[in-house]
Amino acid sequence: MKQKIILSLFFATVFAISCKKYERVITLIHLPPLNDTATVLLKDIVREHLPAPYYHFVYDNNKYVTEISFASNLDVYRLQYDNKRLKRMLNINNNNHLEYTYNGNIVSLITEFSGITEQKRYEVFFDYNVNRQLRQVNWFRFINNGTVRKPYRKVLLTYNTDGNLHSLDDFFTDTTGELVLNTHKLYQDYDNGINVEDFSLLKNFFEPLLYLPSIRLQKNNPGTEIITEADNDFRVTYHYQYINGLPVVQSGTMTQTRGTNSGQSFDFFSSYNYY
Repeated sequence: MKQKIILSLFFATVFAISCKKYERVITLIHLPPLNDTATVLLKDIVREHLPAPYYHFVYDNNKYVTEISFASNLDVYRLQYDNKRLKRMLNINNNNHLEYTYNGNIVSLITEFSGITEQKRYEVFFDYNVNRQLRQVNWFRFINNGTVRKPYRKVLLTYNTDGNLHSLDDFFTDTTGELVLNTHKLYQDYDNGINVEDFSLLKNFFEPLLYLPSIRLQKNNPGTEIITEADNDFRVTYHYQYINGLPVVQSGTMTQTRGTNSGQSFDFFSSYNYY
C-alpha cells in the first residue's frame, strides 16, 4: 500500500528543484492550464483613513486587468500579458517594472528592475504545494547599485482543507541579516462569501505589488484574525455586508490582547465597488 501511494505521488507531480531551497518550485501536471482573466470585476477598494481609493482596477473587454493603482495613485501599474498569462507590470510613476518568470504554468519568480538604471531591485521566488497553493515566498533585495543580493523577507503559508488560508508567518531580516519571525497570523471563522482582496495579503506599503491573479489565498472571508508578534498580540473581528454574494462593506474591530496597550481597541471600515 505504501509503495502504491509513493508511486501515485510520483506520477502526479514533477519536481523542478534548483540548487537553492528557496528556488524550488513544484510543477503540477494534473491540474488544468491557467489563464489570468478576472472572474469578478472589482473596481475599487476604499479603506477608512487610508489614501483613496486604496486599490483601483481597470479591465479590457476580455476581462484582463490592464491597470492597477495603489494608495490613490502612489503606484500605478500597467499590465501586459503573453499567452493569457501576466508577463509584465510597469509602474508608470517611476518606470520600475516587474517581470514574471513561469515554471510550467505557475509563477516561479518575479523580478523588479529599476526604470532608470535597469538594475535589479527585488527577486521574489514562489513555492507551491501539489494543489497549486502558494506555500512559501522569498524576497531578495539588491543593494550597492544592484551588485549585492541579500535576503529581505520570507512568508510561509498553510491552508485549511476547504482551501482557505489558515496561517501566515512573516519573517524579516534583523540587524545581523538573519531572517526572524516578525508576525504570525491565524485566520478563523470563514463565511461563505466570495473573497475579492486576498491578492493584497502579501503587500507591504512600500514594497512592489505582487499580483498573482490565478492564485487564491482565501476563497471566502475570515471572521477572525489573530495576530501574534514579539511584544504585542491582537485579535481582529470582521463583519461583511454582501450583494449577490460579493462583499460591499467590511467593518470590524481590532483589539490588543497583549502588550503595553492591552485592552485598547479601534474600529475600521472598508468598502468595495464593482463594474
